[in-house]
Amino acid sequence: MADKSFADALNEQIANEFAASQQYVGMAVYYDADTLPRLAAFFYRQALEEREHAMMMVQYLLDVGEEVQIPDIKAQATSYSDGMTPVKQALAQEKRVGEEIFALFELAREIATREGAKAVLDGEIVRLGQSYVVSARLVSARDGAELATFRETAGTENELIGAIGDLSRAVRAKAGESLRTIRASSELERVTTPSLAALRKYVEGSALADEAGEGDRGLALLEEAVALSQRWGLEAETSRALAALGSQGTSTNRDRNRRSDRVSRR
Repeated sequence: MADKSFADALNEQIANEFAASQQYVGMAVYYDADTLPRLAAFFYRQALEEREHAMMMVQYLLDVGEEVQIPDIKAQATSYSDGMTPVKQALAQEKRVGEEIFALFELAREIATREGAKAVLDGEIVRLGQSYVVSARLVSARDGAELATFRETAGTENELIGAIGDLSRAVRAKAGESLRTIRASSELERVTTPSLAALRKYVEGSALADEAGEGDRGLALLEEAVALSQRWGLEAETSRALAALGSQGTSTNRDRNRRSDRVSRR
């Protein structure tokens, strides 16, 4: 199982977004007090943007019936040694947020892989002056391959809802076609491993052996999964898969049986 649920991870990110918002308010106050109105206005806008990110995540959790956790407010600096320090900290903050969002996406892929889902959808809204670009990607849960991309533009904020609607229709129309290119997969048995690499090898090896009839390749990947796994849950499941592969009785399969026995006795 994943170490945390997606709702848990999203609640952590809500705390990160609110913290970033407060940090940017502190920076804006510093520049405002130093009579630098343009820099102050920039950071006030950034603070509102981070708060909006947090509120969108809050709304999502409410929409799907998950618990929402609102973090405590931590005091933020409003004075700095020089005018460059807030800018440097803001740059570091944006890089960190980018890494946090990527980690959320990877967690979504991991959960989708465990549940036997074929793909995940991610997207973003980028503001360019007064207009907006709304984009989305359909990504294979198994290997991260990009299956389809979608993009719509909105000339003003008032046109955003329409652009999102157009994008949603395009996704629904294209998703079925794109997902047909992925081999159908059933929900995985519940295996326990902290290693996503091991899980993916387990998934791919099982699919090759069970669906594609490529026992040798499937066996090799299953054995790699055992080697990567750090918990007995996945080893036990993989050992059973290895034993099943070895049940046909050919000389190659008898060799698989011997290897499976060795794995089972670990």
